[in-house]
Amino acid sequence: MSNQSAEIRKDIRKLVIQQPFFASIILQQKLVVTKAHSTAAVDGVSLFINYDWYMGMNPKERITILAHEVLHITNKHNIRRKHRDHRLWNLACDLAINKHLVNDPFSLPRSEDHKGKYDDDNKYGEGADAEYIYDCLLKEVADKSQQQEDDNPPEDNEESQQEEEENDTENQDTQEDNEQDQEQAEGDDSEDASENDSRSPREKAIDEVLDDHNMNDAGQVLDHPLQGTVESEQLEDDVNMRTHKAMAAAKKRGNMPASIEEEIRKDCEPKVRWQDVLSEWIEGRCQSDYNWLEPHEVHLQSDIIMPSMKSEAYGKIIIAIDTSGSMSNEELSLAVSEVFNALNAYLDNGQSDATIQLIYCDSVIHSVETIHSPSQVTCPKGRGGTEFSPVFDYVKKMNEPPMGVIFITDGYCSVYSYDKPSMDVVWLLTSISAKEFKPCFGRCIEVRQP
Repeated sequence: MSNQSAEIRKDIRKLVIQQPFFASIILQQKLVVTKAHSTAAVDGVSLFINYDWYMGMNPKERITILAHEVLHITNKHNIRRKHRDHRLWNLACDLAINKHLVNDPFSLPRSEDHKGKYDDDNKYGEGADAEYIYDCLLKEVADKSQQQEDDNPPEDNEESQQEEEENDTENQDTQEDNEQDQEQAEGDDSEDASENDSRSPREKAIDEVLDDHNMNDAGQVLDHPLQGTVESEQLEDDVNMRTHKAMAAAKKRGNMPASIEEEIRKDCEPKVRWQDVLSEWIEGRCQSDYNWLEPHEVHLQSDIIMPSMKSEAYGKIIIAIDTSGSMSNEELSLAVSEVFNALNAYLDNGQSDATIQLIYCDSVIHSVETIHSPSQVTCPKGRGGTEFSPVFDYVKKMNEPPMGVIFITDGYCSVYSYDKPSMDVVWLLTSISAKEFKPCFGRCIEVRQP
């Protein structure tokens, strides 16, 4: 084993010279040469390598496999799986990271023994993360499961009923000796059979999806061994710290892959809900001034007149909804509901006279409405092409510009000819990933159906 470990460490030393970012991370893993895994695997603490499999590749491919395992760690794939199916999650993670390893100095295994398809046609999008790809794979599994059901309609239950009757006859002799245990066993058998019957089509579909992508030769990502005993946030913070140190060291040597650096920076950004941004606007701007016209209620009870923190002029916002043809009815319904959620945020904050200006726009503005009540009725108008510029042109001409603009869109737009406005902008994305959508300005936040 020691000689085998020494051979692998030679490649790691090459990585130190050629790719210091990857080397810095891989050196923090305990190298375990084992036959327990058919390929390679990483869990954030140990790097497991099947020596025979590993040495079956050429030197360039071996270096790439090491880099591949590093990207599992820096992307925190070993922490983010949660309840997801392990095999599908592993495939989704591979598809998410391998696009960064297709060019020199890397070479993904593509020999006859390692014939993986690495999303060469960019099927899932340039910035797709593992979670998004996993959802896409689930749809593929569902489609295949449905196809299996269509091709194999359920047969008559006579055979299964006959088997149950035979089992009952065999068990009847022991019923008097231990009737209670027998009933429990029969219940367990029934549950197991039901579970196997219900899981079988899905498991077959998963096998087909894995076979379609041929990703079994790229290694595995395992759950972090400390999950469950250490908070996930703490594990993620530790990875972020190690990753940033590795990036800094690599950049000093001028050897940090640009695409990977961008991916890591996005992944390390804190996940923000748009409601939190709205709260910042409301609390930071709407309540920044003392208001003597509405005395503080608590002090007023003691006959002491003190000002409240309610702003006489609350910070107005504009919410624009993309009503182009690519927005589904469900997405439009979600967008409208978020408008009223924003209004309720103002009302909950004591701004009883708050209103929101709502703009419906596809390639042109179709209507501008004032939303002042949670019970108000509004109907989206549009369904043409997509342009964002009419909204920002409208805002630019306003006598009293808003403190912020929230633009709800699916993100599919090919025209970006507009200037940066003077106020804050938040893009709420209903379909496209925040990593894929690249506007000229503003903060991108994903919003999904509950």
